[in-house]
Amino acid sequence: MKLNDKFKIGKISIGSGKVFIIAEMACAHGGSLIKARKIIDAAKDAKADAIQLEIYTPDETCIPGTEENKELRQVYFTRTEWIGLFNYARKKKLNIISFCYDFGSLLFSIKNKVDAIKVNSSDLLNLDFLNYLPRIKIPITLGTGSSKVIEIKKAVNYLYKRNKNIKLVLMHGVQNFPTDIRNERINKLDILKDIFKCNIGYANHTAGHTKIAKYIDLIAVGKSVSLLEKHITVKRSLRDFDYFSSLEPREFRDYVKAIRTAEEANKYYKGFELTDSDKKYRIFQKKSIVTSKKVRKNQKISKKNILFIRNMVEEGMPPINFLNIKDLRFKQDLPKFTILKKSHLIK
Repeated sequence: MKLNDKFKIGKISIGSGKVFIIAEMACAHGGSLIKARKIIDAAKDAKADAIQLEIYTPDETCIPGTEENKELRQVYFTRTEWIGLFNYARKKKLNIISFCYDFGSLLFSIKNKVDAIKVNSSDLLNLDFLNYLPRIKIPITLGTGSSKVIEIKKAVNYLYKRNKNIKLVLMHGVQNFPTDIRNERINKLDILKDIFKCNIGYANHTAGHTKIAKYIDLIAVGKSVSLLEKHITVKRSLRDFDYFSSLEPREFRDYVKAIRTAEEANKYYKGFELTDSDKKYRIFQKKSIVTSKKVRKNQKISKKNILFIRNMVEEGMPPINFLNIKDLRFKQDLPKFTILKKSHLIK
């Protein structure tokens, strides 16, 4: 099985080396459209690639009467209100990722032409989702948090059998309001990539007020993730919904800048292909075979008339090449500190 690993979210290529950064609103809006628009503004100002919106119908997401259901009812937007927020985000030229918590919200989001769908790990093995997702043409980020490998394999195989070109990103992340740093388990990204050979993403749910919350994603960048997702809120001290692992607007700007800097350091080249910077460094640093004194034509090369030394002018023969030329002679007279070349030598 080889999953499709080259596609776009909106106009941005996924898996191209540039990390797609998602600002996750979640329920940080607290049921306020004004606050929701402020969060969208902050995501745009921070230069995030997308805003992720959690779409749900409380009674279709969890059992009525439960504490979770009661909380969701407090911050619920109507379909009409969501359409207004979709339009607002589009005016800001942000890609829209719809985090669908129930099947009705999935259909609503697709109908309203969002740029990608986020499926929570709670729906990893939800047959309603698994039967419908292969039909859609837009990308899907599939949450794998706290799932077993066998469960992820079942879901991916099920989707792949029904659509071999499905645009899928496997997302690792666990939300425990917040998640302790010891439980982030970023090494799981390596496991996912090794097993599924696909684009992977990381959703950071560490406590927003900590320094590590702003920089732990750099580890994920080093593992060549395609997507990063971090919560954003207006102000943590308000203690609104989902404030635990959220960054404030200024922090989110710094977070995006840090990611962009890190991806430059992690820029992919084929194998050990040398960059212009590498070539410059080699000339400065690598030692070459250089004449230690003036030598005469037909004089035999030996350790008495050469040095292994940095010349900082050009890249010459590496010292180990002396083993191949030690029985040769100089083709001509050469001054002291000549950078030795094959053209200087004869049998």
